[in-house]
Amino acid sequence: MKKLILIAVVLLIQFKGITQITGKVFDLETREPIAFANIGLLGKSIGTVSDGQGNFSLPITETNNKDTLVISMLGFNRIMMPVEQYLSTYPKQHASIGLTPKVLKKNEVVVRPRKLVPKMLGNTNTGKMMSLGFNSNDLGSELGVRMKVKKNHNCFIDTLFFDINTCTYDSVVFRVNMYSLEKGKPQNSLLDTPLYVTCKIQNGTLKVDVSHLNLQTDDDFFVSLEWLQDLGEGTLNFPAGFTNTHSQTRQASQGSWISAPAGVGFYCAVRLEKKTKE
Repeated sequence: MKKLILIAVVLLIQFKGITQITGKVFDLETREPIAFANIGLLGKSIGTVSDGQGNFSLPITETNNKDTLVISMLGFNRIMMPVEQYLSTYPKQHASIGLTPKVLKKNEVVVRPRKLVPKMLGNTNTGKMMSLGFNSNDLGSELGVRMKVKKNHNCFIDTLFFDINTCTYDSVVFRVNMYSLEKGKPQNSLLDTPLYVTCKIQNGTLKVDVSHLNLQTDDDFFVSLEWLQDLGEGTLNFPAGFTNTHSQTRQASQGSWISAPAGVGFYCAVRLEKKTKE
């Protein structure tokens, strides 16, 4: 893996108690801008993502001085520090923060005959009488659903499906996220690199093939869509139902997950293999 360093050049402009953290995120080696890096306060609904040119802006106040600022990008080690440390350590005019890539450990692949059973996980039978979705431009906000894996089975993930009720935008770019779960909440990413998809569907099903990623798990996992662009006024809703596996949402990339009152029509095609005793 080519060693890359991610740099955030940050300008701090203080005005009437508000600190506006703005800057440009780019690759130090290639000098190319990095789109959709996450910048936010840990556990808070205060966050954003960089735009297509690597630019970002995050307003905070003096009440956030004890909070933790996080700058992250999938595939890199994230930077975490108290806001007050950040403000005292770096010059007010600019700051350079490098993210180093994670060293990925490849698991040994054991090939053996398998009996794999196709299965659909998630909310496949959602009606169109109720909707949940993205009705604001909170960058880094997410909406997703838990996928329940049958006990004592290995699960190979092939295709993700996102049913869309109404989309008034011509085109929307999402980041597709997949997480393991801890105490029912999304925790660690199952992906090594970002997965982006462009949606031009006003009503129908968005299909994302992930079979080439060779994703495998033996436990429940979580699939979400992350909002990445400020597209102005508009609506994007997904069909939902009270009897489905309920959705979870968060307003910013470092924020806390909360349960929604209904489950959106997110589901996936997998293959299941019953575990055998070694």
